[in-house]
Amino acid sequence: MNRDAWRSLKKNLFFTTEDVAGQFGITRAAAHVLCSRQVKNGAFIFMRFGTRRINSTRWSLN
Repeated sequence: MNRDAWRSLKKNLFFTTEDVAGQFGITRAAAHVLCSRQVKNGAFIFMRFGTRRINSTRWSLN
């Protein structure tokens, strides 16, 4: 995966699947699958605000 895209997402406290799709140049459906898998692996935390799906990371702040 693109390290610059991961770094860009890491700077945010939270991000949407649309943000992931834009950073990696993939479709929203592919971004949703990617985020779902990362939630299952424990790398992302899933949150929902109204009808929007929000993801957050468990990255260290070091």
